Amino acid sequence: MKSRLITALVVLASLASSGCISGGACWGPTFWMKQTQELHFDTAGLEALIVRTHNGSVSFDNKLDSEDQATVVAKVKAGGCTHAQAEEAMQALKVYNERSPDGTQRLGWKWSGVRHPGWQGGVAFEIHAPSDLDFDGETHNGRITVNSVDGDVTVVTHNGALEITSRSGELNAATHNGGITADYAGQNIALLTHNGRIEADIVECGAVSGTIETHNGGVRVTVGDSTAAELRCETHNGKITATAPLMVRELSRGSMTGKLGDGGGRLSVSTHNGSIRINKAE
Repeated sequence: MKSRLITALVVLASLASSGCISGGACWGPTFWMKQTQELHFDTAGLEALIVRTHNGSVSFDNKLDSEDQATVVAKVKAGGCTHAQAEEAMQALKVYNERSPDGTQRLGWKWSGVRHPGWQGGVAFEIHAPSDLDFDGETHNGRITVNSVDGDVTVVTHNGALEITSRSGELNAATHNGGITADYAGQNIALLTHNGRIEADIVECGAVSGTIETHNGGVRVTVGDSTAAELRCETHNGKITATAPLMVRELSRGSMTGKLGDGGGRLSVSTHNGSIRINKAE
């Protein structure tokens, strides 16, 4: 596996916003260093890609050429209360790019040795790889974008939006704070956000089942001619509207059940605070 250092940049914060308090303690980093690394790994025989980062976005893009190699741009940021601490943090922050015997590639970062309490760090990953992989990505603070994956997709962020295009495998996407936009063509979908709007395009789905849920936000689901499911919609504070042709079995102010297309598995759409719209694609 190859890696290449592209650039390095030191960023100095002003004294007015240094974050330092009396006694030499520090609320947070005053000095930051940034560095960009380019990584490569072979994809021949690869089945899954797992990415883990604490602070930083994650993006996966389908690599259109036929080469059995993936390219990753890792944007590294490390900080400390002093210039020396920031340099030490950058030296201690290690990006890993490892292949497991089970055919899984793992990307992430960790501190080497003992972490100084004044250090902070994060890595954003931009990945270009073939689409026929299972993809599992997680970040604590950052956006996740996945474009054109044929395998199973699992993405989780604690603070950030999710945007996914998934063509055939299972889709599981969850965020605590952020909206979700999903363009999906498979059979099993699970979308969950605690605070945010959900836009789900399942126009290319046939029989589909799963859950689409937000605690605070509206939901819009767009279906196609072949989309089929036993549909259940529920909202505590909002209204439900449907322009898609479906056989309504039960309808009240806050809930609706019915058959979409030829029916099949159960598709549950819910929100605690917001409206639900089930639209037919134009």
